Amino acid sequence: MRTRRTKFATMVLCVALPTAVLAGVAQPSTSPLIPDGTVLQAMDGTLTRSDANDLWLFQFARDVNSVGGVLPAGSSLEVLPSSILDSMVADANDRLLPRYRLSALVTRYRGSNYLFPTYYLPLSKLKGADGSETTEEPADGIETVSDGAMEIPDEVLERMRTRRQARGPQRRETDETPAETGHRARTHVLVDRVGFIEFNEGYPTFVPDGLGRNVSQTRYELLPCSMLEQAERRLAAFPQPIRFNVAGLVTEYQGKKYLLLQRAIRVYNYGNFGG
Repeated sequence: MRTRRTKFATMVLCVALPTAVLAGVAQPSTSPLIPDGTVLQAMDGTLTRSDANDLWLFQFARDVNSVGGVLPAGSSLEVLPSSILDSMVADANDRLLPRYRLSALVTRYRGSNYLFPTYYLPLSKLKGADGSETTEEPADGIETVSDGAMEIPDEVLERMRTRRQARGPQRRETDETPAETGHRARTHVLVDRVGFIEFNEGYPTFVPDGLGRNVSQTRYELLPCSMLEQAERRLAAFPQPIRFNVAGLVTEYQGKKYLLLQRAIRVYNYGNFGG
């Protein structure tokens, strides 16, 4: 009887081990999310467009594993609307390949990470007039004559006249010097502004409120981040509208104002005003 039980236990073990191994292989490994506010510096990758809701993604060319999480090569994060993204999209249309070196601020919202870009540098060449590759290097073929003057051959002069003018991402900025080779964010800081967080067509929007005084009619669509998630939890806990004193970064994309919250503190009016 003991021998029979031993054989049965051995058979169960032989069946259970492969099942356990296969179960372990079938479960994908999930990388932890990167903390909100993490700064990525000079990461190489490609800007791609997703057909869903006109989203833009940045695909990393190399592993990123020193930011409190892991971003393996080939992974993509959504790039948030901003003046930098607006410029990158325009620049990508002039490039053979939309490859860039990107610096960005990482945000976290409802289990996903996003990129708020702060600087970018193109890594690919411009398209020629016929769609072929063109160069931004100075033309060669310059000859030096005996008296020290520089003489340029006729064929080189013709190439210089017909060559497409080199344009970089800084061409849209009038206050940058010619030595500027990249593009930085055109944003400004919003501080101590009181208002409400409302939902306009499903998108959270910050609506300034002057507590009885005149106030700007500007509306800011809120970008996904952990501070917005915290504010939404507070809104869900109270049936009445809540005023917030906010601070954050204001940017613009395709003519629309956006706000990346960095602080959202509830304002108590003690019944002096409605809301």
